[in-house]
Parts: sequence; structure tokens; C-alpha cells
Amino acid sequence: MTVSIAMPESRRCRERALECRTVAGRLRVQNTRDQMLRVAADYERMARDAEQQEIAQGLSYLRALVVRQRRGGQAA
Repeated sequence: MTVSIAMPESRRCRERALECRTVAGRLRVQNTRDQMLRVAADYERMARDAEQQEIAQGLSYLRALVVRQRRGGQAA
């Protein structure tokens, strides 16, 4: 059986931002380059937002584990 682990959204967005900056570096038309850099900045913003959500989800999971352990339940 193969276990598949999803890529965190923050990482996916950061990779997209890097791709956009790479493409922007190859573009000759300033207006087009600027647009691509704006898209990269948007992806970076989405990555920061996703990272905050991932941290919050991780903390929620850890809190649930602590509650379970205090009640004598099994940890996942």
C-alpha cells in the first residue's frame, strides 16, 4: 500500500511564485514582466495566508491530542 502525502498549499503557492519570477526574468516587454511579477507577489501572499492556516490546523490537531491524552484516550 502506498501512502500519498499532499503538498501543503503554502509550498505549492511558493513554487508557483518562483515559476512566475523565473518567467518574468525571461520576458522582454516591461509591462508583461511587471504583470508576471505582480502574479508572483499574489502567490507569495496566498502562501503566507495558507501557511497561517496550516499552522492553525496543526495547533488544533495538537490541542485535540492533548485533550485525548488527558482523558486517557489513545493518540492517533
